Order: sequence, then structure tokens, then C-alpha cells
Amino acid sequence: MKLQTSRSLLDNVWFENNADMAFPPALWSVMTDKAFSNEGRFSLVQTLKKRWMLFVFDEKINTEDEQRFFKTGGYFSEEDIQHLADMHNQLQASVRSIQQDMRSLIEAINKL
Repeated sequence: MKLQTSRSLLDNVWFENNADMAFPPALWSVMTDKAFSNEGRFSLVQTLKKRWMLFVFDEKINTEDEQRFFKTGGYFSEEDIQHLADMHNQLQASVRSIQQDMRSLIEAINKL
């Protein structure tokens, strides 16, 4: 299947760049600050990338795959489409988790 993309939230994560402001600045700050991760070694964005490298690209990605998945698109197999869906779902789960943490923080502050 041919799938053309001109913009994707996945490319913001992959290239660790939010210059297009696809993510709200506060959310992007949390996603890219290592202090908000469990161990403090890698940011949430870096953790997502590592997971994608391991499970989608088997620890190696070539220029063609990087172009297809994170830039302009191209021809995708059924398995590739499933990988795209999985990556979007993982990103969505990360964002929702951050949102829930922010709501909990706001609620705790309001109780003070």
C-alpha cells in the first residue's frame, strides 16, 4: 500500500524536534527531560525511540525505512502498517500518561 505523509507526530519523536510545535511546549518539555523518566537516564522520547529500534527495526534502520516511516512515506506492507499503528499507540499511551500525571498534580495543588 502506498501511504504518503507530509507530517507525522512520529517524526517529531524520531528526530527529537518539536520546531513545528506539533506538541504543546509543556508536554514536549516533559517528554524530552530525562528527569521525568523512571531512571533519569533517558527521556520519554528517547525511550520510545529505543523501543521502536528494538521491536520495529531490529536494532538497525536504513535510510529508506527512515524516509518511509518518519518523513515522506512510501510503500508499506501489512506488517509495516501494523508497526506504524503500534508506534502511534505507544506515543499516545505516553502522552496520556503524562496528561494523567499533570491532572493529578493540579488536583494535589488545588487541595493545598
